[in-house]
Amino acid sequence: MNEQVIIYGKDRCPYTMRARMEHDRKNVSYHYINVEADPQGLAEMLKLTGGKREVPVIVTEGRTDFVVGCGGV
Repeated sequence: MNEQVIIYGKDRCPYTMRARMEHDRKNVSYHYINVEADPQGLAEMLKLTGGKREVPVIVTEGRTDFVVGCGGV
């Protein structure tokens, strides 16, 4: 069963790039939201993080937790 993964990040952020590359390398599909270009996505991310503007934020469906940074891949 494939869980939905969402990565909130910024295109030029090296940590976001690394998280996306690791998901690609492991063939883990994900939905990427560029929080610089998507105000609604930014609002969703800020709600998850309690207002922290740290990226990437990686959310896996079915879990109540999330990962800020490149860990969890």
